[in-house]
Amino acid sequence: MKDLTNKEYLSECVIYGKESGRFTWLKRPMQHFKSIGDYNTWNDKNAGENACIIDTLGYELIHLDGKVIKAHHAAFILTEGFKPEEVDHENGVRNDNRWCNIRSVTRLENTKNRKLRSDNPSGHPGVAYREDSGKWRARISHNGKRINLGSFSTEQAAISARIEAEKEYGYHENHGRVI
Repeated sequence: MKDLTNKEYLSECVIYGKESGRFTWLKRPMQHFKSIGDYNTWNDKNAGENACIIDTLGYELIHLDGKVIKAHHAAFILTEGFKPEEVDHENGVRNDNRWCNIRSVTRLENTKNRKLRSDNPSGHPGVAYREDSGKWRARISHNGKRINLGSFSTEQAAISARIEAEKEYGYHENHGRVI
């Protein structure tokens, strides 16, 4: 089995279109196969075809030699020569692997570009109405710690406090988007 994080091997298997974000199977060399029959069968069926399938979470995957690699990781391997710790899809679309839409990030940075949770009642992350006090609360997380931004008489005041904190703590401009 070959190492799918090896740029040379991966580049013999797929081509990555940076503008489109698409992966296409190449005609793979004979040394990738055990027999001429396997070589001919695989290349006749796959060369020139889309190399990705979409998983249940919406990410594109490349299945190769009994292994799986996420397409956004493959994009970094083919373009930059390394597999990053994490990859952020800036627009939040998990199968949009255009080079202009993906970036290498840490886990902490990736949490600063999340979509709005479906169970969020206020429509803005970190803002909630407190029945017990009759006020709106704003909170934010930074470096793994939750920070209370205060209680506010109006929802808009709590949202404004949260937006300012997002700027201060380096949240991505798309954080809290609804997709």
